Amino acid sequence: MSFNESVALWLLAVVIVSVGMSLRRGTSLGLPLTYLVTLSLIHVPGALVYADGEYAYFDPEWVRMGFAQSAVGAACFSVAGLFVLLRERSRRSQRMPPDSRSSGDAEKSKPAVVLAVGAASWLVLLPLLSGIASLGALVSGMTYLVSVGIVMGLWRARMSGVKGNLAVWVLVTALLPVFTTGSQGFLGYGAVMAITISVAAFTFFRQWPKALPFVPVVIFFGLSVFVTYMRDREELRGLVWGGASVSARADRMFDTMTDFEWFDSSDMRHRLQIDRRLNQNWMCGLAEQRFERNAQDFAGGESLLWGITALIPRAVWPDKPAVGGGGELVSRYTGVMFAEGTSVGAGQVLEFYVNFGWFGIVLGFAVLGALIAYVDSRAADSLRRGDWRAFIRWFTPGLALIQPGGNFAEVTTSAVAAAIVAWILIMVRFPYPRIHPSGPDELKPLVGNAR
Repeated sequence: MSFNESVALWLLAVVIVSVGMSLRRGTSLGLPLTYLVTLSLIHVPGALVYADGEYAYFDPEWVRMGFAQSAVGAACFSVAGLFVLLRERSRRSQRMPPDSRSSGDAEKSKPAVVLAVGAASWLVLLPLLSGIASLGALVSGMTYLVSVGIVMGLWRARMSGVKGNLAVWVLVTALLPVFTTGSQGFLGYGAVMAITISVAAFTFFRQWPKALPFVPVVIFFGLSVFVTYMRDREELRGLVWGGASVSARADRMFDTMTDFEWFDSSDMRHRLQIDRRLNQNWMCGLAEQRFERNAQDFAGGESLLWGITALIPRAVWPDKPAVGGGGELVSRYTGVMFAEGTSVGAGQVLEFYVNFGWFGIVLGFAVLGALIAYVDSRAADSLRRGDWRAFIRWFTPGLALIQPGGNFAEVTTSAVAAAIVAWILIMVRFPYPRIHPSGPDELKPLVGNAR
């Protein structure tokens, strides 16, 4: 597949998902589109820097082959997602209204509390407990409550019509990249959260078509933020990881923002920064080339099985074999060894391919697209009906599925941890009222509405 064909396939995938969102008429939270956007971040910019043939850091053939894999995966993801969205749309009218136990949740909900719990988990619990396997995974799941709380706040602002409240939640969303950079030294975490929340907000405000003309501007600004951040990243992380004071971190970040650098495609330094951090195509292409040369055998589902066994706590299975991270998987199938301490994400494109080849990409992304679209549909319908319990139950693990750069084990453990966190939050913040029956007549309305 040529470079131009891959670009066309990527554009088609985005159009298909956008059509699905339009047909859902505001009852999608855009999780499928969010996944495609985040998947594109690690494949499309890295391919485009090779487009004019004037730049080559990795083998351009590796990049072309890997970019084709990502394009096919994106297309399969979008088609499967559209099918599920259309199916859910046809069933929408058959769904029962929220039961009596959900009434009043909108008034009782406190999005700020949910946001505060997520932020506290990020700032306090995660640094302390991340080294403890099962507990660390659970705390990581709690960090998704940041996005859950903000989406809840934006929805309440929409329903109330109070513009001041809306402005506050928009500001909080915009500051997320600053928050994650200053607290952990990672811009990407905050950027992905901001993208997820923004897409959700545009869907239920039904304003996303009006935003399409501004997409090129947003992309250009995003690339400019990225190259500016990469320029000063090591110094910023040195302060954060070295335990510098909040004021010292703030001063360094302020200096970075005041010395802003606009993206220039003719600047080879900018291209290299994008190529080294936003290009997983070369790994996918190199792995495909090695398979074509019969240098190795397909995994046959081995790494996907790791994602299932990773869910079993060591307390239950003390002798559970250690599962390597994304870097180990990449090294195994590309033959490239990385320096100790280097963080390398395998990504779903590479993992699906090394397990079953092109069939793995087609089937893997189709299943993933259907799953995310289904979760998105249920979360959006729950939010529309004012059923906060169901919204939290669906949306929280749905956020954990948006990890296109992670391996399958990371996705499964994150999703299960997020589901557990959602259940705990529902029990603590939205407990079902206790029923004290005093006679058959008083039981009838409750039994009739129970699901």
